[in-house]
This record gives sequence, structure tokens and C-alpha cells, in this order.
Amino acid sequence: MRIKRLHIGDFGILQNQTLEDLNSGLVVVGGHNRAGKSTFMQVLRYLGYGIPGSSALPPANVEYMVDADVLDEISGLLYHIRLQGAADPVCTVAGEGTRIPVSELYPVDSFTYRNLYTISLDQLARKPEGVTDKEMEKLQSALLGAGMTDIANIPRLENIFTRNARNIGGETGRLSNKAFKPHVQLIREGSGRKRKANAQVDEYQRRQELLQELKNRAESLGKDLEKAQARRDILETVRNNYEVIQETIDLDGSLKLHEGSRIPGSVKIENREKIVAAYENYSSQKEKLHDLFNSLALSLGSQQRAEKVKDLLFNYRNLLQGFTDRLSGLQEKWSSLQRMQDRLKQDMHELTARIKALNAGWGQEGIDRVRRLKLELLEERKIMDYASRMQDIDNKLEQARLRMDENKNKEQEIENEIEEFEKTAPVYGLKLYFWLSLLFAAAGLVVSFFYPIAGLLFGVLGAAGVVVWAVYKGLGQKEISLRLKELRSRHASVSAACKKLQEQIDELNGERERIQSCLAEVSEKLGLPQTVTPSAVLEYYRAVSDIQKHIVRLDQEDKSVQEQAVQLAEQIEQIDKVLTELESASGISEDNGFVIQKDFMQEETWQNVKIRLKRWYDLMNTAVRLDNISRETDKVKSQILSLMGKEAERDEASLEEQVDEYLTQCKAYSDYQEMKKRLDTNMQSLMRAAASDRVTKAFSLLSSAEGQEKSPMQQLFDIYKDYAVPDSLEREYKTLLGEIDHLEQELEEVRKDIHETELLLKQLSLTEELEQAHEMILKGRSGLYQVSYEYAVQKAAAWLCREIRNEFMTRMKDELLLKADGILRRLTGEDYQRIIPNDSLSDFSFELKDGSRQENSRVLSRGTREQVFLAVRLGRIMEMQPSLPVIIDDSLVNFDWDHLKQAVQVIGDLSRTHQVFIMTCHPHLVEHFVQLERESGPPAQFWRLDQGRFFSSDGSELMEYLS
Repeated sequence: MRIKRLHIGDFGILQNQTLEDLNSGLVVVGGHNRAGKSTFMQVLRYLGYGIPGSSALPPANVEYMVDADVLDEISGLLYHIRLQGAADPVCTVAGEGTRIPVSELYPVDSFTYRNLYTISLDQLARKPEGVTDKEMEKLQSALLGAGMTDIANIPRLENIFTRNARNIGGETGRLSNKAFKPHVQLIREGSGRKRKANAQVDEYQRRQELLQELKNRAESLGKDLEKAQARRDILETVRNNYEVIQETIDLDGSLKLHEGSRIPGSVKIENREKIVAAYENYSSQKEKLHDLFNSLALSLGSQQRAEKVKDLLFNYRNLLQGFTDRLSGLQEKWSSLQRMQDRLKQDMHELTARIKALNAGWGQEGIDRVRRLKLELLEERKIMDYASRMQDIDNKLEQARLRMDENKNKEQEIENEIEEFEKTAPVYGLKLYFWLSLLFAAAGLVVSFFYPIAGLLFGVLGAAGVVVWAVYKGLGQKEISLRLKELRSRHASVSAACKKLQEQIDELNGERERIQSCLAEVSEKLGLPQTVTPSAVLEYYRAVSDIQKHIVRLDQEDKSVQEQAVQLAEQIEQIDKVLTELESASGISEDNGFVIQKDFMQEETWQNVKIRLKRWYDLMNTAVRLDNISRETDKVKSQILSLMGKEAERDEASLEEQVDEYLTQCKAYSDYQEMKKRLDTNMQSLMRAAASDRVTKAFSLLSSAEGQEKSPMQQLFDIYKDYAVPDSLEREYKTLLGEIDHLEQELEEVRKDIHETELLLKQLSLTEELEQAHEMILKGRSGLYQVSYEYAVQKAAAWLCREIRNEFMTRMKDELLLKADGILRRLTGEDYQRIIPNDSLSDFSFELKDGSRQENSRVLSRGTREQVFLAVRLGRIMEMQPSLPVIIDDSLVNFDWDHLKQAVQVIGDLSRTHQVFIMTCHPHLVEHFVQLERESGPPAQFWRLDQGRFFSSDGSELMEYLS
């Protein structure tokens, strides 16, 4: 197992640090004191087990958080481990999210990993710091294996058992020693008191003699009864197994003459089941072959035609399969073309309706007429210009006419005003003044005839008034002349404007006539009347142009449809051609009551091709199945012959005969084996019956009495022979049962007499003194038994412990620390050869190069002692599986230069199978790992740790940093 990536979010001084692409072998982390190396060791130590709630650990700033990507090199799977707070580690399969127990990656317990795989300077001692006496046993188990720890307990157990035995029976175990003595004294005292109480009277002696006679009689009857019962047990066994014995004798005689015993060894009887199954398969395949051929013949009309067409269909199978695979695609194309043709017809019909709606004079030929029209975009633009220009001209003409009318009106108004001013001219005024003066004078004269004064005043004042009025009017004549001049000038200007507007109107009318002439040509081209407005011409032109575009598009689609129809017809024709060839070659004429048309786009023709193709495809499948089954039949036939051990067969009948003959031989052999098995079963049943405790005891009793030496089985058969028929055996058995009943009754009466006599003797002998004596004897015997039993158990247990320890140590001492021996020899330059655990396994002795021994680790120097315990740990690590990461925290500081070099080489070898993390603050140790890499050793990865921050480095840079 290898750690590929490690992210430390929060752990003491280490905050938000990530180590990517960690080396799978050596990882050297260098840093000064208090840089965080020990904290990093704690992270690695608890990665697979969770962070314990201990005050000895560096505290988290917020909450412990560690993430790691771990590679299992056995399965090749990548796992993700997450530590958060004091919770258990969460381990998931990377990329899947499946959660697994972290113990699958770290199968050893936390104590073993912490004290074996994590190697600090304090742990390279017989009893590392911080390990209690209770934990030393677990440490021994980790260093030597669980079995050796159990062996280490054996001497302690032996001492306990020996001490317990000594406390009971002393050194010798005599009855007069320690715990035995009180019980022996009690027995002796009880026996003495019993002897005194057993002084019997004459009646007691007589009853004793009678009791003895009765016991002798009971013993004699008991022996007779045992013999009778033994005889009964034997006869009952023969009686219960009479048919088995008879069958066994019959089977033994039949087997000697059975034909199964003469079956040659070349017959492969063991293949019987396979041959039966294969022959059933062969028969089934033959039946299928026959049914399929009849089905093909029925479809084709005759067996001769089926035989002829079968090979033909098999040869055409690829073509028919290809046609069938393409049939759905061809059907889709055919249906698509039909839909496209229907849509084209519908579109043409709609265009015809549009043309008729546009121009009722165009009938069915309207599409062709529109198709022939040469409509150009430039012409449309001209019509647009004409319409626009015509509209502009009409607007200008209307404006010009309005202005012309305005000018005419102005001209008329000016002329009228001139005419009014001309009426007030000076000549016309003097005449008026003269006649007015005369009128007033005449009137005054007339009045003066009647009223002279009034007539004179009227004439004078009237003439004076006319004079005054004439003077006033004469003063305005100059202004009138100027006004007339102005009006005549305006009249001339308006007249010129009217002339110019008339010229403009004439010009616009001329241009309008030219545009109307051009539009008339277009209208004539489009079949429109001359009276159509320019905008209507434009709209009509656009409508015709749009229809022409649709016609062009439909013409292109129709051409494409026709081309696809030709291609589809060629493909269908190819199928039809092959089908026709099959029908011609097989002599089958396709006659469905109609003539097949060659227009393959017709529904009737296409459906006929599909029906014929399906029929021939089904026939082809039948032919292929016939061929497959035929091949399978031949294969099964060959398999049958091979299983029977034959090379070939002559004909069908011979195969069946050979199979029948083989099965007959198999049956004979099977019957023979069944009879033999039955014989063996009977013999075993008889042997079990003869070997039962009851029968064995009976035969033993009778044999000792009669002096027979035959086995129980032979005696059973001999007894069977004495009784030719079961009835004679049954009579003998019943007679024996009656004899046993008589003996049991007689024995019961004797025992009853014995019991009565014993009761009488008990009454004579059971005094208070005798009871106390018996009680003392029983109590002493009971206590002595218990103490003796306990003494024997303790002595036996001590002896077993001694023997087990001696035997185990004799076998295992030389094998226990083989790897550690090799590592120690390398570390010490062959000065130390072997590490030998002592009897209690609590320490080691050492064999030196010269053959001498050092009895314990206390006599070693500090450096050598650390080398010993480093060798023991590394040796144990190399033996354990799986390969978990190893952490070494500056535990080599007491090694001199040469021994340090050897230790680095050993660690380099370990890194080939394990990921090894080295924490150090010593540049010379880094130098050794750099030198190891240069000497073709395993490559190392170097990291610089500075105040809790990791930096990727190389060996030279790290040495310089630590110097």
C-alpha cells in the first residue's frame, strides 16, 4: 500500500499543506528542530486509525483535518482516506464513492502499527519509553508474532502449576505431607472405630454365610443368563439379517458367473451418460433435420425439388440476407418517393389554381406559359422605377396644375385691380369736377330766382366744395400711378410663371406618355389590359415571378424524385432478377394470377417483389438451418464414436447397432457393479452388525466359553448354515427367550433373598459407632480424592508446559528471527551473527562472529543495542503483509558513519517493497541517501519542511539547507 497524495488541512503546526505525487519508495523529509517533523510523523501514524483524544498530540487550530489518496498495489485501486476531528477515518474508492472499512487497507491494529511501523529513537530499546508492563506482552507479539507471545507465557504458567502442586503435596507428594495428612488421619481413625464395631454375634455370622451362598448362586445364575442372552443376541442378529446373509451368499455366487465381469477394458463405460445424452441429441437433430426437410419439400412442392433447391438457397444466402436487411430501407425509400410525388402533384395543382386566380385567361397551359416567361430582376426594378416615376409625375402634375390655377386666379385678380385703378385716372377726374361745378352753379341760379340769397350761397358753396374735393383728389393721383405700375409688373411676373408651369406640365405629360408606353409593353407580355395601373403591373409581375420560382423549384424536385425513382427501381429490379433466377433454377414459376409489371414503382409490382423475397428468404433460412443441423448431426456422430473409442462407422444402421451394443455392455457392467455394490453394502451391514458392542461382547463370551477362534462374521455365516429355513431359526430363538425368562425369574428371587439378608445384617451391624466410623472414612476418602485430583492436575499441567516449551523452542529458535539475523549481520559488518530469544522471550542473547555468546541486551553498547532492535523491527516488517508505510523519525543518530551507511542500504532495500518516510535534521543522513541513489539504489524523494510548510527539494539542496 502506498500513499500517493497527502493534504494536511489542520494538524498542529501543519496547516493547509499538500504533498503531491509522493514517491512509492523512499521519502526523505528534512527540517530543523520544531519545523514539524514529529507532527508529520503523528499524521502518518494515525492516518489509518483516527486521531485519538490525547493531550500529547499537537492541538488543531480549529479541527483536525487530513486527506490522503492511497494506492492498493495488489488490486490497483485508488482509495481516499479522510480524517476529521476525532471521528473514525472515512475510506472510499476513488471515482466510485463506495465506502469501505479502512481496516481493509490497514489490517494491523493501531498499537502494532504505532510501535512497529513507526520507528523513533525511543523505541530502539528492550522496553521503549511510554510502554507499560501490560503493553509489553502486545509489543512482544508485534515483534515476534502472536504465537511466540503465547510461548513466552508458558514458563510463568509452569511455575504457577509447580507452586500449586507443592502447596498441596510438598516436594515428594507423600500422603503424610501437607494437604494429604488431615484426610489420611481421618480415614485411619474411622477404620479403627469400624473394627471395634464389627464384633458380630453368631446370628450375624450365620447370616453372613447364607448371604455368601446366595451371592454364589446369583453369580452362577448370572453367568448362565449372560450366556443365554449372548446366544439370544447372536441369534437375534442372524434373525434380523437372515435375508441379507442369504442375499449376500446368492450375490457372491451370481457375481462369479455374471457377464459384466467379462466386459473388456477397452469399453469406455465411464462415458455412458455422455453417450446417452449425445445419442439423444443425435436422434433429436436427425428428427429436426427430417422435419425441416419435409417442411422445405412441402413449401417447394416435392422432395426432389427441395433437394435441388437446398444447395442453391445456401449459395444465395448472402444475397437474400442482404436484400432482406435492405428491405425496410427500400420500403422507406419507396414510401418516401410516393409521398414526394403526391406532394409534387398537390403543389402543381395549387400553382395552377394560383395562376387561374391571377389571370383567368390562362388555363392548364398557364404553368408552361409562366415557365417560358423571361422574368429578370432588372426588369422588375425597371417596373418599380416606372411605377415610382409615374407616381412622382402624377404628383408633380397635380402640384403644377394647382399652382397654374393659383397663378391664373392671381392674374385675374391683378387685372381686375388694374382696371379699378385705371378708372380713377386724372382726366376722368377733371371732367367730373367741371360738370359738378356747373351743376351746383345752375342749381344756385335756379334757386336764386326764388330765393336769391339761398341760391347764391348754394351755388357759391357747391362750387367751392367741388373745388376743395378736386384739390383733395388731385393729391392722390401720384400714389395711384405708382400702384398701377406695381400691379402691371406683378401681372407680367404671374403671366411668365403661368407660361413656365405650362411648359413643365407639357414636359411631364410627355414623360408620362413614354412610361405608359413601356408599361404597356410589359402588360402585353404579362397578358394584362392597357388600363392597369403601374402599381398593379408591379404586383402582378411579382406574383408571376414568385409562381415561376415555385415552378422551377418543383421542376428540380420532380427531377430529383425521378432520379431517385430510377435508382430505387434499379435496386428493386436487382432483387427481382435474383428472385427470377431462383425461380427459374428451381423450376418454380411465379404465378399469382396477374402479369408482373416491370414498373417497379407501381404498388402492385413492389408488393409482389416483397412477397416473393420473403418467401425465398424463409426458404433460405430453412436451408441454412438444414445445413447447420446437418453439420451438428455429423459433429455429434463423431463425438459419439470418439466417446465409444471408435474411429469411424460404416452406415447409419451400424451407428445405432454400435450404440445399442455399447449400451447393452454398459447395462451389463452397471448391473454387475450394482450387484457388487449391493454385495459390499451387505457385507458392510453385516460387519457393522457383527462389530456392534452387543454382538462382539456376546461372541467374546461364548468363544471364551467354547474355545472358538473364528471371527464374528464367520460365526454369523456358520449359524446361518445351521438353520436352512427361517422357521427353524425362529423356533430356536423363541425357545431361548423362554429359557432367559426362567433364568431371570430365578435370579430375581435369589437377589430378593440377598437383599433381605443384607437388610437383616445391616440391622445387626448398623450401630451408632459403625455409622460414625463409616462417615469418617467416607469423608476422609472424599477429601483425599479431591486433594489428590487437584495435585495430579497441577503436576501434569506443569509437566505439559515444560514439554511444550522445550519442544517448541527446539523447533522454532533457529527460524524465529531469520530476517532480523540477516539485517543485524549487515548492520554490524558480520560481527553479530544471530539473535536468539531467551526462554521467557523478554530479551535476546546474541551469537558473535567467533562463536561466543552474549546473554542479554544489557551488555551491549547503546549503538549496538539500537542496531539490534532496529534489525528486529525491520525483519518483522518485511515478514508481515500487506506492505504498509514505514516511518523512521531520526532513529539513526547514534550510528557511526559505516554503520549508518549499512543501515541506509537496508532501508533502501526495504523501500523496494514498502513506502518509507525518513524524518531527519541531519545533513549527513541525507547525504547517505543521495549516495545510495547514485550507487544505483532506489531513487529517493526529498522534501524540505520549514516552520510547518513543505517544499519539494533535491538531495543537494536539502543537505545545504540542513547544514
